[in-house]
Amino acid sequence: MQSPAVPPELLADLLGAKKNKQLEFVGQLVEALEQVSPNLVPRLDDHPYADAIIEGPSACSTLLKLYYSEKSELAKAAILDAITRINHQDFPTQETLNALEKILSECKSENLASVAATALASARHESFLEQQKAFLVSDSPSQVRISAKLLGYGRYEPATAALLTLLQPDNMAVADAVIWALGEIGHESALPTLHEMLTASVMSEDVLEAIGKIGNLTSVVRVIAILLEGTMQQREKAAQAFSRIARNNDGQLEDDELQKRSLGLLESLIEKDKSILVRFHCIVTQSILGGHLTSGQIMKALGARVSPSRLDSVAGFFANRGSKV
Repeated sequence: MQSPAVPPELLADLLGAKKNKQLEFVGQLVEALEQVSPNLVPRLDDHPYADAIIEGPSACSTLLKLYYSEKSELAKAAILDAITRINHQDFPTQETLNALEKILSECKSENLASVAATALASARHESFLEQQKAFLVSDSPSQVRISAKLLGYGRYEPATAALLTLLQPDNMAVADAVIWALGEIGHESALPTLHEMLTASVMSEDVLEAIGKIGNLTSVVRVIAILLEGTMQQREKAAQAFSRIARNNDGQLEDDELQKRSLGLLESLIEKDKSILVRFHCIVTQSILGGHLTSGQIMKALGARVSPSRLDSVAGFFANRGSKV
């Protein structure tokens, strides 16, 4: 079950929509995004400890006290998940690190231990992450997968080289977890291997996801190649990766000719690509790179049915916001 969508009125306020026609356009845009994918619609956080997550590290002390007072394993897991989310946003206190280490050592439930391990990894507990790095040489694929995931949650850069050694043709059982971890860690030293895998069409969709998270400009040409020739699923991942790379580099590709060619390609894809998800991500990237689309182009690309008079009344509201999209 999905979280409730952000009310259009709130979204309009966040976007700076003031006039009636602008407010109407925001509503139409949300409807169009729902058609593309429900995952693209901004949603309220329905986590039971959403307020604590928003508060950040200062809320961890209260959450930890609550953890010990709870009897339900499900409730305890929700508390640890909230702490994990907080750790992703900011560095935890030493108190939180110590408490999570103690909780993991005392866990008798396998499920709860898994959630506690994720929380401890996300807290960047160095000795725990070093232990997980050492486990990467295990003969057990399941142990390697678990350790790779935990290293990804901890965004542990020192594990990058060890993870890369696992990407071998005879070791594909762990490749998806390793590639995911490399994307989460985000170190550029992973790119040569990931680029080679993309060229060889090995696990392209996973690789594109990781490349997008790393967000380095050296990946742009390879992503464009997939946008031109890949399967629909590959193009969708490539379009999303391009938008992440563009955002990570403030909309500057550092090559005027590449920037110009990219804008032309994106406009063509927005008009003609068969995947509505490709068209959506291309709209976002076009805006980040400084391109401009009419509201008519945007709504047509998203599959919305809006009269020309309405489109004219909101022209420029969304499309001309540049990197703010």
